[in-house]
Amino acid sequence: MRGLTAQGADYQSVTGGYRFLRMRHQYVCLDGNPIVPLLSGKGSLLRHLGLRNLVDLALHHIRVPHPFAGSNVIRLPVYGQFAYPVQRGYLVFDLERGIVTQIFRPELPAARFEAWAQTMNELRAVSFAPAIGEINASAQWCEMSYIEGAVGLSLLASRADEVLASFDRMVLPCLKELLRLKPWVRRRGRDYVDELRAGMKLHVLDAFPEVYELLQRHLNEIDAAFVAPNAAEEVVLTFSHGDFVHPNFIVSGEDLRVVDWDTAGRRSALHDMHAFFFAHMYWRPDVVLSHEAIVAAADRLLDDHPVDRPAILARLDLYRAIYYMERVAMVLTRDFSVGDAEHLRDAVGLHTAFEAHPAVADPRPSHHGKEAPG
Repeated sequence: MRGLTAQGADYQSVTGGYRFLRMRHQYVCLDGNPIVPLLSGKGSLLRHLGLRNLVDLALHHIRVPHPFAGSNVIRLPVYGQFAYPVQRGYLVFDLERGIVTQIFRPELPAARFEAWAQTMNELRAVSFAPAIGEINASAQWCEMSYIEGAVGLSLLASRADEVLASFDRMVLPCLKELLRLKPWVRRRGRDYVDELRAGMKLHVLDAFPEVYELLQRHLNEIDAAFVAPNAAEEVVLTFSHGDFVHPNFIVSGEDLRVVDWDTAGRRSALHDMHAFFFAHMYWRPDVVLSHEAIVAAADRLLDDHPVDRPAILARLDLYRAIYYMERVAMVLTRDFSVGDAEHLRDAVGLHTAFEAHPAVADPRPSHHGKEAPG
């Protein structure tokens, strides 16, 4: 769950519903009996909330004269044992039913929810996404299955060959499935990049002038180096998760499930592959994959599409540059939070370091599968 913010006031006008008490970065339901699922093993509240929060919850009932009221208590329209605030509203977890309900903030336009709900319906065909349940358009919420497992940071590896092995074994089948989900669309690269840049809400960086200048310089350098020389080239857009990174993975044995599909939509064909590799390099900066290794991974990803594969592989640098643009655009078109400024700074540093690394600048066979220097 990224970009957590306190948005409880948005729901104070909800009449009826269920009361939730704010406790640090999450909310605990004050209605119902939270003791039932407390120590139930699978999905227990003890594991999700932690002992400290549960002790605080008990003390709250003891010390506060009116524990069901106050500025830290909000009302939500659906029941669950606890809830997390996210960019567009809340995720409410009902461990007893095995359901997670995503609720939109009431002030968000109905058209925005309708577009998101359409994407959720498309996910019914994705085997590694949560199972989509009821969608309530009037109340602006959607039910999906709760997925048990470990957060995908467990996939992080200490060597490049281990990264590639986990990619082939667990990630590649998921990305191949996404490539087949919807028809491919072709756009002139120059037009697509111009559209991305036009949609970036750069004014949200007014309070971060250093990040603004760094980002503008980075985007201009990418454009000049990779996009301008290939301005007439077409790029293939396919259905993409949009934030295909380890914190959004749930791993159980050899099974990989992916959550948080809020940013799903059409993007460059290699977007999710690049997101996976760059996320790994963010979490493990000592491991940098060679240019050859990424070319080989893209080749395996596209082996079901022999007609388009040669053209995409021949322009891998362009697709990587467009991924950089798309990543920035995603951050600058969603509900911006203070932490996003630091995220953009980190992304620029990561992209710049990758392009300057010998394994990219000088893609010789000796670099393949080697661990990057510290």
